[in-house]
This record gives sequence, structure tokens and C-alpha cells, in this order.
Amino acid sequence: MASRSDDVRPYGGQSAVYDREYACYYLDARLYQDRLRYHRVRGPLLELGVGTGRVALILAAAGFDVTGVDRSERMLRQARRSARLLGPEIAARLRFCKADMSTFRMRQRFAAILIPFSTLNLLTDPAARAACLARCREHLVEGGFLWVDAPIPPLSGLGGLLPERRFLTTIPLSRYGRVMQKETIDQPDVARGIDEITYRYREVRVTDGTVLRSYDVVFPMVRLSPDQIQAEVGAAGFDVMECFGDYLGTPFGPGADRLVIEAVRR
Repeated sequence: MASRSDDVRPYGGQSAVYDREYACYYLDARLYQDRLRYHRVRGPLLELGVGTGRVALILAAAGFDVTGVDRSERMLRQARRSARLLGPEIAARLRFCKADMSTFRMRQRFAAILIPFSTLNLLTDPAARAACLARCREHLVEGGFLWVDAPIPPLSGLGGLLPERRFLTTIPLSRYGRVMQKETIDQPDVARGIDEITYRYREVRVTDGTVLRSYDVVFPMVRLSPDQIQAEVGAAGFDVMECFGDYLGTPFGPGADRLVIEAVRR
């Protein structure tokens, strides 16, 4: 078990390793791409919580114009760097802006807005989520689409309590003989409806296990039931059209650990 680091960062502090950590994570972007084509969406897209551009870059490579919003300058720097590496034609279809997803304002309206990969759950205040969804509706054209991807929290255990969950993953690095070990610590607070998340990163020398550097990324995530998410989306002026339980387009049902909502501006 790794010890706590003196370097504690908010979400976004893992930008340098994020793309390596999620190098094989692309099915959600493919789902959005399929749904955009299914609905024949041609106009510009907006992604909230764009991070390092993992989803936006795939959609831009598929021919979409994408604006990405994030409040982490570290993440946005990495996104801009990755966009340049894709070449001028794709980079021209990408724009990244530093802004808060509950207060952003732009002159442009969009054909579709994406809030992928648990991003809405980072807004633990119901008023902030309502403001975010209101901003989405305001920035969509009439009949524009909204996609929200959220995790489904485990049900409460005995007495309403859930045990702390820990698991360890190893991330390959470009530096020879080094890996990044990541310990995820999830401390559910069912009474408050919050999960306190810690990502504990340790860069380790493989030969002798020496820790060369370390930092923690600490942030809360709100626990939202499927009914809560759909109610909040509906209250913001959207009609929910489809609910998927995974990134393969499977209809949402019992046992699903994610909910991907497809909604249209009412």
C-alpha cells in the first residue's frame, strides 16, 4: 500500500500520464461517432471536460469540428500538443478553451454537446449541475443533441455503508526501466452521496522498486442514480431519447455499470 504523497493535486494534475493510462480507451468516442452519423449531425460539436482531448481528437480525425472546454490548464496544454501532432488538417478542426463547465459562455451554438466519461459527476453541487445543463441547452441549436456518460454507483451495503475500495494498475512509461503505479482509493460516503477519490501515482524503477517521484490526485464525485441523472437532464429542457448501458450501444438495463444518455433539446 503506497503512502500519501506531499504533492496533492486536484483532478487534472495527472495530465502528463493520462494519455498513456487511457491509450486503449476509445470505445466511448466510437459510440459518439456512430450516433452522430446515425443522426446525420454535420454541425460543430462541444465537449465539456475535454481533458487531454482523448475523445475530441478521435472525433476531429473523423471529420467533425470540435471545441473542447476544461478548467485544467495542464490538461489543455497536453490536448493542444496532441492536436499539433495529428497534423494541420485535423488540428484546424480543434479548438480548446479554459472555462468552467457550469458557467461557460460562447457566441457560437453547436449541433451537439458531449459530457463524457463521468465528467458531470465532478459537479457535486446540484445547482452547478443544473447550471451546466442550462448552459448546454443555451448553446445548442434547436433540436441539438446532448450525450451524458455517467457511472452507476454500487448500491448501499449493510446499514447503508459501503467499504473503501482499492485497486492497483501499472502504466507503461516512455522512460526505459520505469513504470507508473496507480493506486485508486474510493471512499464512498453514502449519507452525503459523494465518493472521495484518490489517485495515488508512483513512478517506480523496475529493477529495484525505488520510488522516483510521487503525487496524489484527490477529488470528489457525486453518486447519481439513473433516475436522478435522467430527471436532471429532463428538468434542464431535454427529452431523453436513448439510454445505453455500455459503449457498444447495448440498451440500458439491470447490471449495467454505466449510463450513456442521448437527449435532444426540447
